[in-house]
Amino acid sequence: MTVEKQKAELESLWRAIGHFVFEFSQLEHVIRSSLADALQIDDNEQFYIVLPSIDFAQLCNVTKAIYLRTIKMGAEDQKRIEKILSQCLRINDERVSIVHGTWFKSDDGGGALHVKRTTRQRDIKYKDIEDIESLTKQVEELKKDLAVFITGKLRFSSAQ
Repeated sequence: MTVEKQKAELESLWRAIGHFVFEFSQLEHVIRSSLADALQIDDNEQFYIVLPSIDFAQLCNVTKAIYLRTIKMGAEDQKRIEKILSQCLRINDERVSIVHGTWFKSDDGGGALHVKRTTRQRDIKYKDIEDIESLTKQVEELKKDLAVFITGKLRFSSAQ
């Protein structure tokens, strides 16, 4: 393989990783904003003091709990928000591998070597750039689904 082809492959990989990280950050912001709205945190200063200190998994779990316990909605909507936020948690597991994995290229491919903290088992993921691009599309869809859901549910009166 020529040096130019290797460089082009690496640049495609870097773009795919960067695109995923960008879209994931936007999803995280939508979740943080929805939690702020549900908690009626209107002050930017309070928003940036409180919400960034919550990691993504806790952010999803807290947001889910707030929606299920304080926002009036039917059973169908409860299932929908649970599903969306559960999918966000699943995508977060992928994000951990993408962001914290050790990336490498080799003659037989490459990917991200990641060791799970819970099992200490190593795994090589994302041998194909298309896998990252597929995850990015999933993040974009989750962001859109969550934004549509929130737009319809927030600003309702909260349960007393």
